[in-house]
Amino acid sequence: MVHPQGSRASEHNNDSFGAALRDLLEGARASLSAELAGEEVIEGELLRATPAQAKWWMTLLDLRSGEGIEAFAPSDGEPRRGNVLRLRGQYKVKRLPSEPVVKVQFEADELKDLGTSPRQLIRDRRVAELKRSFAERPLESLPRRILVLAPSTTLKDFKEGLGENEFLEFIEHRPCRFEGTAADIAGAIDNAAREKPDLLVIVRGGGSAIALDRFNEICVVEAMCSFSA
Repeated sequence: MVHPQGSRASEHNNDSFGAALRDLLEGARASLSAELAGEEVIEGELLRATPAQAKWWMTLLDLRSGEGIEAFAPSDGEPRRGNVLRLRGQYKVKRLPSEPVVKVQFEADELKDLGTSPRQLIRDRRVAELKRSFAERPLESLPRRILVLAPSTTLKDFKEGLGENEFLEFIEHRPCRFEGTAADIAGAIDNAAREKPDLLVIVRGGGSAIALDRFNEICVVEAMCSFSA
């Protein structure tokens, strides 16, 4: 048996529920839009990218939050998966008409591929920060005991470079060939620091980029920065 009045009541309830849900979603969208308003710069590892509407539709792993971000970005060149991308733009909050869902995506006006992995970027920034803090540390007084870590052949060039300098008489040499790993170099610095010189000088001759890159390892920079005269 059909009950017309019951059907109309059910339809009315469904319409009311649908309207309440739409209002709720619209309220959520408006609230999120206000919270996320304004230009931002995000950096994230590219997980995947697909060409779409003369742009890239991509998923990034945000370096700050560790969360996935859906983004539209300009299609200037093809970004490389695994690299860190820097995007400048705004978050947009959209309500999907076919689903009861509010979706947040980042719409970028600028895209730059930093050409490096997250691990390498974090390492480089940490090294730069340590070097900057080390370079800004002033000498409290003129050194009277200078310890030089250097190969014997390089020490001669170092002294000649100083010329007729009053500090020559305060130099003590500790032979170090710097041919081991970064950990070996850090260990040599730590050993020299235990002698409590006023100034520790590390002198390295020429070499390949790979050999010199050992001095950029975090353990070496940290050993330099932890030295306290």
